[in-house]
Amino acid sequence: MPKKSSFLLLLVTCLMLQLPAQPVLVGIYNDANTGLANVIRWDAVTGGMSDSIETTQPGYVMGSSVFDAYNQNYYFDGSVEFCRVGFDPQAYDTLAGSAMDSNTEIDMANGQIFTARLSPLFDSSGNYLSTSFDFVRYDIGDSSVVVLGSFPSLAGFFMDVSCYNSNAGIYYFLALDTLNVTHIVSVPTRTPGFNPTMAPIPSADGNLFTLEYDNDNDALYTLAAIYAPFWNLQVLQIDPQTGGLTLEADFPQLVGYLMTTSTYDQASNSMLMVGIDTNQTYQLYRYFTQTQTLGTALFPYPGEFGELECDNALYAAAKYGTVTAIKEQDEKAALLLYPNPVQDRLHISANSEILELQLIDALGRVTALAPAANGNAIDLHVLPAGFYLLRAKLTDGSWEQGKFLKQ
Repeated sequence: MPKKSSFLLLLVTCLMLQLPAQPVLVGIYNDANTGLANVIRWDAVTGGMSDSIETTQPGYVMGSSVFDAYNQNYYFDGSVEFCRVGFDPQAYDTLAGSAMDSNTEIDMANGQIFTARLSPLFDSSGNYLSTSFDFVRYDIGDSSVVVLGSFPSLAGFFMDVSCYNSNAGIYYFLALDTLNVTHIVSVPTRTPGFNPTMAPIPSADGNLFTLEYDNDNDALYTLAAIYAPFWNLQVLQIDPQTGGLTLEADFPQLVGYLMTTSTYDQASNSMLMVGIDTNQTYQLYRYFTQTQTLGTALFPYPGEFGELECDNALYAAAKYGTVTAIKEQDEKAALLLYPNPVQDRLHISANSEILELQLIDALGRVTALAPAANGNAIDLHVLPAGFYLLRAKLTDGSWEQGKFLKQ
């Protein structure tokens, strides 16, 4: 069989035998020797740490972190300054102000950052007048805060219980009204005006922790601590329109959860969080929402940590196709893919020999391909329409990548 025909047959086979994606996590732990916060990034399946970056902050605001899949930066509100951490290459800097709060979320489709927060109001002499419950957007470019609206009927919110629907552009959080009733609040962010909606959750009883949104299946999840007759952890779905709760899974072996340690891996449809078992042991767990099963994940540092976020950059790039950190292709690019968009045959051109190839779909699933000779045309007629990433390992050890649209 000719070499090219063998390669195309192998490609079709690999597309049907996709490899499961491994979540990459980012979090913070305080170094006991320096007293400063370190930001680390690691593989939750192998436990291998890929980055450890020391900051200038002696601590952080709980629940203030976000991972910007659009620009591949990690942001958190330090105890002194608002901070940005980058990877590949490693970078750390501080931004103007300290604007984030404990309910900070980010839109994976455009990189905009939102938060619901309580803002004290003062008169011209500096005397406290009252507190406004505001919804704001933080603009990284000029470090400005834009107040998009206020919630006069709400009295407060649950710390670190928020998430973002990047498909429709909706920010969700749990709040209490003036009668102490819990509501799921939905705030559209891409439409003109400020038009939040609220749905009461009368059965919540203040025992709901964290919100996570599955952008692949449009599902809203929460953790709950239930006493029946002992405390144990449950995973539930919330209907944001009605406030209705649906039990997904019950874990009697888990009696609690460590705050600010939940995140959602879009590629594998799994929620990760630090749970506490009946022996008061802390363990990083991974709940697969499609199979409703619980497994464990690994962490490279034995101490406590917080502000856990999942690096969903590859998923965001493949699904929304607008991630700026993925290099746009030009004549000087190390990896060229053409034509783009493509219907049947995609040509690959690199400035050195390709050793490995990986195809990543909109769910973040990775398909290993046989290395292609420079200029090879890949037959993609069996590939479903959508955005994809193609990663190539070159002879110098670097990984180059390009995105393409399959029509």
